[in-house]
Amino acid sequence: MEGRLCLVTGASSGIGFATCKGLAERGATVIMACRDGQRGAAAAAAVRAVSRSGAVESMQLDLASLASIHDFAAQVQNWFGRLDVLINNAGVATRSRQRTADGFELQFGVNHLGHFALTRLLLPLLEQSTDGRVAVVSSALHRAGKIAWDDLQSDKQYRMMQAYAQSKLANILFARELARRSPALAVNALHPGGAATAIMRELPAPARALIRVFSGSPERAAQGSIHLAASDSARGISGRYFVRCTEQPPAAAARDAEAARRLWEVSEALVG
Repeated sequence: MEGRLCLVTGASSGIGFATCKGLAERGATVIMACRDGQRGAAAAAAVRAVSRSGAVESMQLDLASLASIHDFAAQVQNWFGRLDVLINNAGVATRSRQRTADGFELQFGVNHLGHFALTRLLLPLLEQSTDGRVAVVSSALHRAGKIAWDDLQSDKQYRMMQAYAQSKLANILFARELARRSPALAVNALHPGGAATAIMRELPAPARALIRVFSGSPERAAQGSIHLAASDSARGISGRYFVRCTEQPPAAAARDAEAARRLWEVSEALVG
């Protein structure tokens, strides 16, 4: 990974933090994209300390704001002028229906639309790389997901897990369509495996306790993203779905090429 520039969203804690640490330990230059600037700076200092790498920077990014996404992408262009790896790791899960700054339902807006907008803005940099890679962190819960074409923003009905599963299905459909549209890149989606991270904070206490019993560490869960970013065996592989480091078939709904194309077009219309 020496000389490679990697960008990880949702990097201040959990799987994102562990991913940054693993990439820095392998010699990559790492950009830690974090919603909270102070927490991001502290996380970058911690990664520098444990990885013994000075090539780690934090940048503020709010995926719930298209203005923030545009500003961030412009800063990456101006400050670095290149990008080899993008790991779309950040995610939210909210018990009550909330909105982004642009009026989107928060889970669909951050988990899918925010990363969709960010990736499109960074595509020119990624496509200049000789080995450009994009990893989209989804979830096994995509199997319970359905794209509600007539209610993408959950205006008619909001259920936390239904909205979350839809956003995770959208992640895989997005990766599939991006792989088709950008054949020079290696674009893949993955389920990182269970990990007790901050995304669980909105779940009821009994559910959080149960998940902790069956979860692994963030370090273990980060191995899938690190594999897709750094492994020679992942070079040139695109449009696939992985469970950690192993390729597996996703749900049938995630293999629907027409749905992937339609979601891309709808997403383009929404984010502008």
